[in-house]
Amino acid sequence: TPKKTEKERLLKEADCPELRRVLKAAYDPTLNYYIKKVPNITHKGQGANFNELPWLMLDSLARREVTGNEALDQLEATMDFMNIKSRELYSRIIKRDLRAGFSVSTINKVFKGLIPETPYMRCSLLSKVDTSGWDWSGGIFSQTKLDGMFCNISVVDEDTVVMTSRQGTEFPLDQFEIPEYMTIYAEPGYQYHGELIVLRYDDILPREIGNGILNSILKGGARPNGCLVKFVAWDMVDLDVIDGHKKCSTPYHERYDRLCKVPYTDCFAVTETCIIHSLDEAYQHYQELLAEGQEGSIIKNPNMLWRDGTSKEQLKLKLEFEVDLKIVGFTQGNGKNANTFGSISMESSDGLLKVDVSGMSDDLRMYAHLHRDDLLDTIATVKANDITKSSPASLYLPRLVDFRSF
Repeated sequence: TPKKTEKERLLKEADCPELRRVLKAAYDPTLNYYIKKVPNITHKGQGANFNELPWLMLDSLARREVTGNEALDQLEATMDFMNIKSRELYSRIIKRDLRAGFSVSTINKVFKGLIPETPYMRCSLLSKVDTSGWDWSGGIFSQTKLDGMFCNISVVDEDTVVMTSRQGTEFPLDQFEIPEYMTIYAEPGYQYHGELIVLRYDDILPREIGNGILNSILKGGARPNGCLVKFVAWDMVDLDVIDGHKKCSTPYHERYDRLCKVPYTDCFAVTETCIIHSLDEAYQHYQELLAEGQEGSIIKNPNMLWRDGTSKEQLKLKLEFEVDLKIVGFTQGNGKNANTFGSISMESSDGLLKVDVSGMSDDLRMYAHLHRDDLLDTIATVKANDITKSSPASLYLPRLVDFRSF
């Protein structure tokens, strides 16, 4: 069903301890099973229903009591004893996607607080915010936006550091030098916000390669030889504020000054910041960063308070452009798009850029589904934020704008 209220009704009707246990196992971001690929069991045996043994296996994976090939062997043996339906459910739990058509927000609306949600302060777009009330004469922060992966680093005390992704998934600490450094030099009782970037022999790797390495580490992989992961921080917030989902009362300029007291090293730095006094200067700095190959910039009101949600006091300036591409095919859909398609395959006329575009409105998706044959070999307009350096090239965050024939 496409209706959110109907999804909520179905979840309420199905409520039981087993359902809640499955939902938490699949979507709790604090759990990590460190499995890069789920074993493919092809036989159709009359195995057991989902029982306590698979749960014990998940606990062992999450606690890293078994890792590597031993973990894969034990996981395959566990799944080998399960019947087809139980095996499919188990696979979806490990992949962290039940493919059931509802989100964490829906789960928590029905079962309040079942899935922990990680506090995060998002940026607004400059075009959506009136900055006339900002004290431009006193100076506004303009900071470099890097092509990395967002990371929270909680320094609980002098012995305890936790690194989590934006979704709340914990990184295995043994793959980084950062945790030991933070316990020595960072102020405890704070959560540090920033980006992880991957360097190979002092050169920053492109986003698609660096983030690919970090995603592999999140799933239990090892950091490649010759690679260093660096944390570039831009904020630090009291852990009591984070844990309580509260609003921070300390203005940003004070938090930033405190952050800058953490000494720099190969694995830690504070994001580059300059002071600007007008929107013209903001755009000038933004253009300079683009010319250097950076992703863009973030401008911040020095009096900004940290809060969970979207802030109108930190604004994103980011490259965005439109391109016209030829439609060459449609990929198979699944989940809520099983009855239409997954994405539209497009490419440039010279074939040097190819991309599958899945971001589009429901109206455009349905129109494309009903007019597939008519749309093949026609032109569509796509909005994106960057061109990848792969071969063939692709687009970063492609979204369908319109069809020429729509």
